[in-house]
Amino acid sequence: IEEILQFLSPTDQHPQLPTHNITFVGRQEHLDNMEKLITQKGQTGQIQVISGRLFNLEGAGGIGKTTLAIEAANRFQSHFPDGVFDPIRADEHSPQSFAVHLSRLLDNPQPEPPDNETAQRTITNLLKNKQFLIILDNAVKWEDLQYMIPSHTKSTILLTTRDREMADHLRLRYQNLAIEKISLEIFTKSEAIDLFKKMLGNKYSKTDHDLYLEIAQSLGFLPIALRQAISLILFGPHYSPKELRDKLASDKRLALLRKGQSLDPTSDNRPIEAIFDLSSDLLTDDLIKTLQYLATCAPGPIPLDFLQEFTKNPDIREHLEYLHTLSWCQSQKNQSQRTYQIHQLVRELIRQRYNTPFAQDFLNLVDGIFTNPNTHFTRKDALLPQLEEAFTIAQQTNSPFLKEWAYNLYKFCKYRGYGNFFVHLCQTAEKKFPTDKRLIARAYGNQALILYAWGRLDEAMALFKKEEKIKKELGNRVELAKSYGNQALIQRDWGRLDEAMELHKKEENICTELENREGLARTYANQALILSAQGRLEEAMALHKKEEEIEKDLGNRAGLARTYGNQAQILKEWNRLDEAMKLHKKEEEIEIKLGNKAGLATCYGNQALILSEWGQMDEAMALHEKEEEICKTLGDRAGLVRTWWNQGVLHGKQSHKAEQITLWKKSIAMSKEIGIPTEEDEKHLAALLSED
Repeated sequence: IEEILQFLSPTDQHPQLPTHNITFVGRQEHLDNMEKLITQKGQTGQIQVISGRLFNLEGAGGIGKTTLAIEAANRFQSHFPDGVFDPIRADEHSPQSFAVHLSRLLDNPQPEPPDNETAQRTITNLLKNKQFLIILDNAVKWEDLQYMIPSHTKSTILLTTRDREMADHLRLRYQNLAIEKISLEIFTKSEAIDLFKKMLGNKYSKTDHDLYLEIAQSLGFLPIALRQAISLILFGPHYSPKELRDKLASDKRLALLRKGQSLDPTSDNRPIEAIFDLSSDLLTDDLIKTLQYLATCAPGPIPLDFLQEFTKNPDIREHLEYLHTLSWCQSQKNQSQRTYQIHQLVRELIRQRYNTPFAQDFLNLVDGIFTNPNTHFTRKDALLPQLEEAFTIAQQTNSPFLKEWAYNLYKFCKYRGYGNFFVHLCQTAEKKFPTDKRLIARAYGNQALILYAWGRLDEAMALFKKEEKIKKELGNRVELAKSYGNQALIQRDWGRLDEAMELHKKEENICTELENREGLARTYANQALILSAQGRLEEAMALHKKEEEIEKDLGNRAGLARTYGNQAQILKEWNRLDEAMKLHKKEEEIEIKLGNKAGLATCYGNQALILSEWGQMDEAMALHEKEEEICKTLGDRAGLVRTWWNQGVLHGKQSHKAEQITLWKKSIAMSKEIGIPTEEDEKHLAALLSED
């Protein structure tokens, strides 16, 4: 009788501890972190926010956010003298209704606030000096949630949400509150087995261990789905583990799981439906194609415009946004573009149902984008993950696209800093098509050019020699001329100018015989550089002018940029700095349009040298730093040698001796690392060190 009277009494009561009948396993690291934060000294007046990440690859609806929050409430109740609330569904409240609901829970009824700001003040006043543990479950709309969090409180709030950006919003909005973000993942194999052990009890069989794992695998290790499935073993229809494994492989998972008895009558089964019901009327042909792509070939968030191009449907976003609300995929804004990424659990099922005929369509699309010279380089940059995924599929299928990419992607990969990818591509193509000598020769040559750009001259020369041998066997004189020219570049960098010029003359003879004007322009440019190094500037300028004439006739903007830069260097030697700078500006404009980062870095460095001559030290250093940044991005160690040395010279002009010494030492060390002669540079450094 006393207990009944106490229950009916309106006297001040602590909120009741939440209970649940769900078997809890795993998540121990999260619980330890939560307890450490909750009991941490000096945290009075701060809110701990737990944000379950659902809209990412690792989590989905039913991942166990609410279960973890309730388990934490049960374990840590002793730390909250004012009590623990039952979970409150944040998505079912507005700020005003939440304020009223909270006031009733605390037996301190308040009128409904007229607006959001008043609601937040009411919530803050109710909780300001209280030490509660409050679970705000399933927060969806940040626009509402921001007014449901008290500005000041001694309480701790466990917030569950599917929005992985929610914690970042909270940090910006409530900078005085201690906020901890805890991201939940699907169960590990050991956690899944622990769940089987705890739920099955004496029905658990060690001999069925592998079957349990297969069941967990088929359900994507999603906790809520696993619990529903295990209930099918415990209760009617009492499937054996083998029967359940086979059923999950053949039946519609959603229909099967609905047969399972929910262990919590208040549980929300929508996450299971959202993940496993792939027979929805929503799945139109274009949406299925999109899901195929996202499940098969999408390693990361995919821009909306790519999906629109892929499906030929400008309205695909509307369907994807609906899938987003069902937890099938993640939707977020990346810079100015909406992107989508499918959840792992949906990915696995779609692969099982739709994957087989799909890969070729994807390879065709990626090949069309990356081998099309009219596709702007910035778009290719954004879609590089798709190229890498296509490369993986092409490897598995021995696709002839590997050949096409080895032929056609060199410039894009080199100039955008994707040399490692291209080297891997060439090596793979060589292994997959060992009898295709033309391909292998091209692979050797292009790999050598990448290595040359990295300053690995010995390795580059070895590959050029292999390339030369095959091209002679094939009788391909156009490509043989290129090989001679590229070998000459290495000879020049080694300081062997006579050997370099001899190779360029071989190249010139072949190009003249074959009337290859593009090749002639290239060899004129390189011969002119050797003449410049020998001090024969008039002869060098004459060759550059011949080069310029050919490039203009051919409409080769890359060649024009190159010759403008080289002519500017000669004008600089003649102290005609204004004319030199004008040519460098024309060069810069072209390099930016072409997306040639390597050429742009060199152009910045050369402009900086002119600015230094004009006494504009700050402007010169700013350009050198831009040059250095690009060289680091491209892995251009030879470029770093150049810019560090020139930056050191600039510091020397400003009497910054320590900075000059540091930069020159870095430049010399890098030169030794990549095989560039350092004798003259070391003499300059020694002279600098010997100064008082």
